[in-house]
Amino acid sequence: MKMARAFNIRQHWLMGWPELAGFLRIDLPRFTYGGELGNDEIPVFSFHRTTPDQLRPLLEHLQRNEYVSVTLDQLTDHLTGARLCPPKSMVLTFDDGWASAWMVATPLLREFGMKAALFIPPALMKNAATPRPTLDDGITGSAAINEDSDIENYLVTWPEICAMQKSGVWEIQSHTLTHGCVWNTDQVQDFYHPRTNHKVLMNVPGTLLVDNSPQGQVYGALSLGLPLHDDSPRMDVTRRFVPDPEEKLHMAEYVRCRGGPAFFTRSSWKRELFRILFDFRKLRPGNWETEEECRAAIRNELVEARRLIESKTRRPVRHLLFPWERGNRLAVEIARGTGHHTALFGVVRGRRANRPGDDPFAIPRLSWKFIPLLPGEGRQRITANLLSRFRRRLRSAAMSDRPTANVRDISE
Repeated sequence: MKMARAFNIRQHWLMGWPELAGFLRIDLPRFTYGGELGNDEIPVFSFHRTTPDQLRPLLEHLQRNEYVSVTLDQLTDHLTGARLCPPKSMVLTFDDGWASAWMVATPLLREFGMKAALFIPPALMKNAATPRPTLDDGITGSAAINEDSDIENYLVTWPEICAMQKSGVWEIQSHTLTHGCVWNTDQVQDFYHPRTNHKVLMNVPGTLLVDNSPQGQVYGALSLGLPLHDDSPRMDVTRRFVPDPEEKLHMAEYVRCRGGPAFFTRSSWKRELFRILFDFRKLRPGNWETEEECRAAIRNELVEARRLIESKTRRPVRHLLFPWERGNRLAVEIARGTGHHTALFGVVRGRRANRPGDDPFAIPRLSWKFIPLLPGEGRQRITANLLSRFRRRLRSAAMSDRPTANVRDISE
């Protein structure tokens, strides 16, 4: 419980920290400090999940003040100088492929005449018979889906993705194949147990929260007793620790033979698991990934993501968003060589805006929460914006300490 609570607070803080740090370094666009938006500047805004109450006022602000959404190809041409975008241009992006992108954002974007880019990890996308209902079908935002509790249906499906592509509202681009993390140390921090927080599990390498899809073998399944290490995004680490393949099974069998979930009612359960793991690793310690293996893994994530998305949508995939907005020089180098035209991040140090001549492989983005700061009628002040954001973030972190739901365990 303590680890889960600490993780929640750390995760919520770190997700907001780059923008706060960028604000203090004067690394954000001028308009965020109360200045104007340059005629040649194109801000890129990011969303994850959304609701009608969240999205509609933002689109109203953009429409009321005559902002124009442009595509990533148009942004690329603007950066290279091939063809400049008009003043008041901006880009809307949605990360991960949350179901609300289809159910909520698609109807609202169409209503306001806006375009957006959806970045998906295609290995996590599932098939379905038909697309789900949207706001156009009379459902409310809250009735559409509870993306926190309905874990197995929290992403868009392939029929929905194809419908989004054909709508003229969306372009579907790459968020790597699996949105994966890898262990960056051989030091174990905890073990998977019945009350492990599901937000922690979102970062566990070798796991699958949505494990009933044809691509389920990409991640495998969780097991009680699984050792948990510190991790980093696959695109931002060059040295991955790989436990022995038998380790997870060995730990799962130990827990299963002692009652499965009931084993964790013992006060000594963690001490026992550390002892069993220590004895196992004396004989089978695992290994560290080589540089060649790292390159091959990153290349596979990028190449296979493009191939899968293009095979489904029949449209070219040219743009890459690094998961967690983190990618190192090696990942950028490989992206340049695998057919991508751009790479998108979050706040990029020393890069305040997107202007002609800027590097297309270091595109900065801002959270959707900065949209109200754009010049025009109803503009919000930065101080009120930041204070409100971080109060909500800390409150959300404190309230999200809860056990895992809907995660299959192979020991059952």
